[in-house]
Amino acid sequence: MATERLTGGPEQKFWVGADVILRDKYALIPPRNTANPKLIEVNIPFNALPHHLVFKPDALSQVEETGRSRYMMAGLEFYVDSSIIRDAVREDNSDNRGYLAQVVNHSNRSIYIPHEESLFRFFYPGQQLQGEQLTQAIGNNIVLSGEEGVDWVVARDRSGTPQGINARIDDAGFYVPYDRDASPMDISSTTRNFRDEIRTKFMKVVPSSGTSLFWIGFTVSEMHLAAGYNAMLHPLVFRESNGAGTLYSIGSHRQSHVIDEGTNRNIMLEIESPTAQDIRPNWVNFSFARSK
Repeated sequence: MATERLTGGPEQKFWVGADVILRDKYALIPPRNTANPKLIEVNIPFNALPHHLVFKPDALSQVEETGRSRYMMAGLEFYVDSSIIRDAVREDNSDNRGYLAQVVNHSNRSIYIPHEESLFRFFYPGQQLQGEQLTQAIGNNIVLSGEEGVDWVVARDRSGTPQGINARIDDAGFYVPYDRDASPMDISSTTRNFRDEIRTKFMKVVPSSGTSLFWIGFTVSEMHLAAGYNAMLHPLVFRESNGAGTLYSIGSHRQSHVIDEGTNRNIMLEIESPTAQDIRPNWVNFSFARSK
């Protein structure tokens, strides 16, 4: 594998921070509250913020939240106002004050979050790998299982320049069904294999629906990322048009955008879209960037 380091200014490198954690004693997030997000108080550690971008306002405006997978799988998204991020990077927060964040729950069940739970991280996408840089990394530092052209393809722009990878979504899908009498979902942070716990304990096979549902899918291919190589999921999900290779957007991918360096697994997807077989999304797009 190539081991050369990325050169250039701080705005060229991918960056992801430490976990932002719940400051409140607990939080109970009601189901399907997209029209009325819940306000919570969080602690933002010093190393959770991109202080190296403090004098790069254009770069700082690109900083986003990426949720921790256990809560994204359950249906949550977290948002911090951009003005808070802009002000917080200029402070050392030595008084350990809290900050407000909004929480949206896309699932059909309320979700309990305990005190000091890790919720999300901030990330900066940096300069994405394109063209020859990306081509050289694929098969070496970025490896996907399965068959190229069937399970995954190199995504290109109109000029033919490689921009990322499109990966096929597996046919299986899962969701949290509505249950009026159900207790809140309580996802233990000490559970090692939370994906299996959430899927077996709270989820059912997603039904066929012509309207949008929040559901969980997985890529057909496993993805392996070498040290220093990170992937980012496109916010839209796609369907192939009549097997012709043309993709059109048919839904959205929720907030768990970042796939960390060292990953070696099928990628879990948090999707909001129709689920009927003839209109269900079957492709997702990844871009890549280097942090080293």
